[in-house]
Amino acid sequence: MSDEIDTVRAAFDAFARRDAEALTGLIHPDAELVTATPRRRVARLLRYEGHGGLERLLHEVEGDWAFYRVTLLEARTLAPGVVLAEGTVVVSGDAGGFGTPAGWIVTVAGGRITRVEPYLSREALQERLDAGYARDTPKDDRLST
Repeated sequence: MSDEIDTVRAAFDAFARRDAEALTGLIHPDAELVTATPRRRVARLLRYEGHGGLERLLHEVEGDWAFYRVTLLEARTLAPGVVLAEGTVVVSGDAGGFGTPAGWIVTVAGGRITRVEPYLSREALQERLDAGYARDTPKDDRLST
């Protein structure tokens, strides 16, 4: 297993515990956390940036959902510095909920996560993988929802 995969696994574990301190150590201060594709109301923003964005996302998860579980089932290297993570997302709250297979393309540099792209369907993830993934794509040209 690679250090990059270990970093991603540790981040999923910290997210499951809502451990902001551990996540801050694993995520680069300028990291970009993109909202899921296809668009579902899992988060309020299309994109969260840096440690402040991470803290906001964690606060929203706690405030908006009675139950929010992300489970990592598998992680593998997609390309140097890029990890493909696959698992499930299950959320529920006052307005209902859903459960779905999910995938994440996670970019790691210098032992820290620099970008997370979540996909809430196998089709959306496969479409992105089929389109290719350029590790150093500028933010303006990156996939966003």
